[in-house]
Amino acid sequence: MRLRSLALLTMGCALAWAVVLVALAAPAVVRAASCASKYTDISAGLFDVYANPSAAMDPVSNLLFVAYDNTANQDELYVNRCNLDGSNCSWHYVGPSFVKPFSLTPSAAVDTDGGRLLIAAEDDDTPSGTPTGVVFYCDLGVTRCKKVNITTFLGNNTGNNPQMAIDGEHGKLLMFTCCTTEGAVLVQCGINGTDCVNVNVSGQTGQRLGASWFTADARSGELAIVAWGGKTPTFVCDMDGTHCIFGYSGRYDESQVPTVGIDPTSGDLWVSSEWSIYRCDKHIQNCTTVLDMTPPSPLQGAAKYSRVLVDGTRGRAFVAVADQRNDTYTPGLFRCDFGGTGCDYYNISAGRGPKSAYQYAATLDESTGNVLVVTSDGSDPNVGLLSLFTGMSPALVGGHAAPLKCCAARAFLRSVVRLGRTLMPALVREIGKKAWRWTAHWRTICNCSRVAIRRCTFE
Repeated sequence: MRLRSLALLTMGCALAWAVVLVALAAPAVVRAASCASKYTDISAGLFDVYANPSAAMDPVSNLLFVAYDNTANQDELYVNRCNLDGSNCSWHYVGPSFVKPFSLTPSAAVDTDGGRLLIAAEDDDTPSGTPTGVVFYCDLGVTRCKKVNITTFLGNNTGNNPQMAIDGEHGKLLMFTCCTTEGAVLVQCGINGTDCVNVNVSGQTGQRLGASWFTADARSGELAIVAWGGKTPTFVCDMDGTHCIFGYSGRYDESQVPTVGIDPTSGDLWVSSEWSIYRCDKHIQNCTTVLDMTPPSPLQGAAKYSRVLVDGTRGRAFVAVADQRNDTYTPGLFRCDFGGTGCDYYNISAGRGPKSAYQYAATLDESTGNVLVVTSDGSDPNVGLLSLFTGMSPALVGGHAAPLKCCAARAFLRSVVRLGRTLMPALVREIGKKAWRWTAHWRTICNCSRVAIRRCTFE
């Protein structure tokens, strides 16, 4: 009987290892034929007041924050706070009352280490009437907010279209502002808005930029800037805005501002524009067209306004768009593999009508692979209804929310534990303390999060 039990255990372990080895050899993400989507009203009872939304999420508390201009109240700064699924929403007034508009084009980010919501905005309430850059600091309940002016030392016209990122590794706040008297400027401060310095990004290469888009990735240690016109002028710099290189990532003169994302593993750039989706190495060389949307492509007009989101965990890039084909302005999503073999397009409007993505913002929940698109929904009778469209990860379709590698690692552990409990309980007690160390090791090998492993299903 004992020999039979040992034989069964050996066979079970061998089978489990075979599952693991096959999974480790397979791609990390199983492609699906469709992309599920969900619509949620997150207006919290306000409508026709949303302009220039900016979305940020806190993966620790599972909260979504949307900062926007309240157009019904002199463009003052408001924030809607919701759970990540769009439930339990509330609206919050952030900025003090000013005679002049001051919260145009806010940019929100979450300081996860400090448990705070940060919002960069341009402040027009200055003696000269020209904007300066400010940052609002709020707790995650969007209360006890305070304003810190971080660009007064730069003079006038230093807060145009501010975009913000958090460099958590170095405890820094980064704010990019375009089209100042110096050109494109990166303001770097301590996370509390102190000890600010500025770096003239465009001046390092002698290039002047028009309207620009900025992104920073602390994992790769780099930031990237793309600008309108001239075949997409592109900068890649260190996180502090120094050691910049310049090049062109596109093939055509674009009429809209492109956006950029960074692959945290290789540092490669993903650039979306009006006409194409490009991929370049981090030296802005070897740029290839992953998807060509120039006429007569049926996708012409689909990506006139876009946002690049890079999912380094699963090895893919998303491009969220307001699809303007036939003047519809509905939310859509391109999903592209890091291999650059092409992109698939999905309509994530969940049945909402034209103008449902007239103005929008997007963010990525890396724990699930879901793309969260926030729009000012003009298809609703209450025009300008703040709405959430969730483009569900293909790994979620059919109930699987984790890469195959993660599930295979967990399946192996489960098979060993089940057989061990039945056949050799004493041995299981001895090695039980090591099991979670093995799990952590496999998480590293497979690039799986603890959340992803917990979400594996085995029905």
